[in-house]
Amino acid sequence: MAMHDLVSWTAILSAYTQRGEITGAAAIFEAMPERDSIAWTALLSAHAQKGQLERALEIFQSMPQRNLVSWTALLAASSASGEVERAAAIFDRMPQRDWIAWNAMISAYAQGQRLRDAKNLFDAMPQQDLVSWNAMLAGYSQNGHLRETVELFHAMPKRDLVSWNSLVGAYGLHGDVRSAELAFRAMPEWNLVSSNSMLTAYSQGGKIQGALAVLDAMPERDIVTLNAIVSAFASQGFTDEAKKIFDAMPERNSLSWSALLVAYAAASGAESIDHARFLFDCIPERNIITWNSLLFAYTRQGLMIAAKKLFDGIPERNLVSWGAVLSGLARSGDHSSAIDAFHAMKLEHLPDATSILSVLISFSHDGDLFQGRRLFLSTGMDFGVDPTKEHYCCLIDMLARASFLHEAKDLIRIMPFVPTAREWVCLLAACRSHKDGAMAAEHVLARDPGHGATYMKINYPDMDCQLAFQLKPEPNYQAQHSFRPKAPSSLESTTLCLRRYHHQA
Repeated sequence: MAMHDLVSWTAILSAYTQRGEITGAAAIFEAMPERDSIAWTALLSAHAQKGQLERALEIFQSMPQRNLVSWTALLAASSASGEVERAAAIFDRMPQRDWIAWNAMISAYAQGQRLRDAKNLFDAMPQQDLVSWNAMLAGYSQNGHLRETVELFHAMPKRDLVSWNSLVGAYGLHGDVRSAELAFRAMPEWNLVSSNSMLTAYSQGGKIQGALAVLDAMPERDIVTLNAIVSAFASQGFTDEAKKIFDAMPERNSLSWSALLVAYAAASGAESIDHARFLFDCIPERNIITWNSLLFAYTRQGLMIAAKKLFDGIPERNLVSWGAVLSGLARSGDHSSAIDAFHAMKLEHLPDATSILSVLISFSHDGDLFQGRRLFLSTGMDFGVDPTKEHYCCLIDMLARASFLHEAKDLIRIMPFVPTAREWVCLLAACRSHKDGAMAAEHVLARDPGHGATYMKINYPDMDCQLAFQLKPEPNYQAQHSFRPKAPSSLESTTLCLRRYHHQA
């Protein structure tokens, strides 16, 4: 076969692949009397870009010779499909690597929420380019790591629009609308993604007027723009307005349907549930977001029978699905079922902070301090979850309910968060002496002088009456009774704090 014939065949094949016509490309490939590495790589890349990972892998394994492009195409396909382990195996086997391969692997780790692996790989690169920095920055931003996003952004030797968009998105995801505004205004230029990022930040922060101002100033809009506006109205309970925008959309995707479904799911009343169920039935293609949205609608209304039936029908449940059921069971008072569901969930997923919180609430209401304390201490060691302030508050409540007031007070003082009135109210509610009650009340008022619990009752088990204290803050009370917490402590400190309970239990 003459060389120009091979070039002609390859050019036709490349034309089909660039247009995304896989069937036509495959037919041309099969008809070729001779194939070179360019032809093989073109077909491999076409299947990879379509997300057809298994077929791309078959082509890769059949290739008589592989080059850097073919290795990188398979790596990128694995990354895009979420196959992080496969992508890592391909990366390790590559005979040589270029920046594209390094950056694709960093993106794979970041998208798979393996940010420590992504950072280690980023640091191990012979030299980072702007794409490398942006891949790492996007990983931090999209996974909600605001501090790391800001630090990396300021450490970048060079930035582009992608960098700025990641920063704005990180602030928006964290609910820091003011900082998102400042970053947006400081950008050297804007594009559609920039405007959508700021609009989404306003939407997530419930700032409808800000979102509409950005919308009015946008020279062009896309489906992401309209989805953000629907979400903005939906998040503030303006269901009718969200529905009007939804009905006027020229095209919709799964996020469009989910945004409106979330609006109905968040509303109260039987009519909203009916709307949510009807909308769910109309969705052309359901995904896990739409399933979970209706599930949350049922659990918020306490319709646990309907919620369980829907939950059992979800094709692939994720942590959000389990979290919805757990929180619904805990909220409805069915704490034993919540605990059983938690144990069942561990067979499919590692618990996250939200699911652990729901079960801690159930243990607290059941008065099971032993199991509650055990779960709290295992959050980091067994599940890799750092206890949040809400977790500490649950444990404080459990200790106070079980009359371990000294341990509860010690835990308030050593926890790695600044105490608020909420933690001291948990202790105050369980106090059974004038001294303990006065101490807890002082801390409540020092943090919130206008707290609603102005009249607190402290029970005496050996008396037939209740002593009610009218807790009125004095002028400048908060300044006179300022409280400076100790330095943040580790979980080991919490364990020491509970030692007295451990010996007595």
